[in-house]
Amino acid sequence: MDAVTRADTFFFVTTVAVVAVALIVVVALWYVIRILADIRGLSKKIKDEGSEVVEDVHSLRVTIKKEGKKTGDFLTRILGLQSNKKTKNKK
Repeated sequence: MDAVTRADTFFFVTTVAVVAVALIVVVALWYVIRILADIRGLSKKIKDEGSEVVEDVHSLRVTIKKEGKKTGDFLTRILGLQSNKKTKNKK
């Protein structure tokens, strides 16, 4: 084989390899872009839900401040706890 034929073969093989690697990189980037878009959507949903949780906790705090005694009595009944007054009176 002469030098020109070897050089042509080398450049042909190199071109095919570069094209193959470029296609693999393009496909990988496509998947990365899709994953990042999904992450952006999830992040937005988490942000929205987080703000709703903050609002719920705030309204719960306001309710507890307004109706603290009623809420405390309700939670005591729900949890089945006895107040210290009842146990002191039994002794």
